[in-house]
Amino acid sequence: MTDNTPPFEFDELHGLRDHLIEQFDEELVTATLNVIEGNGNITEAEYRVAVAQEFCKFVGGPAKKKVGNRYRTGPESALDRAFTSVASAFDVSESTVRERCVHTRYDEPSATEQFRDDLQTICRQVQGTD
Repeated sequence: MTDNTPPFEFDELHGLRDHLIEQFDEELVTATLNVIEGNGNITEAEYRVAVAQEFCKFVGGPAKKKVGNRYRTGPESALDRAFTSVASAFDVSESTVRERCVHTRYDEPSATEQFRDDLQTICRQVQGTD
């Protein structure tokens, strides 16, 4: 016998928020939903909150270096590491996470920079320094 139950749809922000809080810290979810306008579909919102969580863990860490010379700033490195970590956790490619987080929501040419700035704002709010 097959299950003919229609897939559950989130038609309100409240439903999306509740869904995300089941997986992530409530303060992080609230900050992410407040800072990033129009969080898109469920998957995009999950990726954004997951990236925000990882970014906040990695921010302040070491910058990426090549042959001893820094080639990425601390926040750039934190975002790279967050994308990698979330892609691994969701078993998808890093480019999929990046596309869903950045390019569906922000305008080029500075889409990644805008997303990174929003993540820094989210971290400050969650850490109580904003």
